[in-house]
Amino acid sequence: MNPRVKARKIVELVKGGMSVEEASLQVLEEIAEEFGPITDRVEWIKGLKTLDELRRAKKSAHGKKSKAVSEEKKAKYQAEIEAADMRMNELIARSSKEADPIKSLIELGESPRVVLHNWIRGKEEELREKLGTLGLSKNRIKALAADQPAQTPPSIQEELRQYDEALVDLYEQRLERCDQGVIAINRKTRLIESSSK
Repeated sequence: MNPRVKARKIVELVKGGMSVEEASLQVLEEIAEEFGPITDRVEWIKGLKTLDELRRAKKSAHGKKSKAVSEEKKAKYQAEIEAADMRMNELIARSSKEADPIKSLIELGESPRVVLHNWIRGKEEELREKLGTLGLSKNRIKALAADQPAQTPPSIQEELRQYDEALVDLYEQRLERCDQGVIAINRKTRLIESSSK
């Protein structure tokens, strides 16, 4: 189980009125239920709740499948791989339908790199819509955006910081490596902010 998810759950329970000891015991009981004896791995995989757990289970099944000799064992491990894929797709689809898909991905235990990637895709779409309302041609928008500085605007830092400070650090690292997608987001954001003044 992802320790961050469990820590967040303890914090939420404490904010809800429980003592730290009560919240910790409740989370430990949930962990004990999750990690009881596994009799059917396919059903166990279908019940996993974080993407990290699913990836580990899938990796384990791939490893076992590659070492399996009999066709029966290979089919068993292939069923585990397919169950992991189905469950991952289900969790990702559910998180994308949430009001805040980025927060949902974080709660599912997704890595900060993947969370940032998804945030960037969503931000690009949001900027495309906002730039469309300016009534300028694509070439004019491109020229105006190119005149904007490439540094990260404070609004983007604040937006990322509301999720996790690690996302701000990763974003800045990508900027330092001259990631053109990040530079374009920064410039387009500055263009929108300057045109709304």
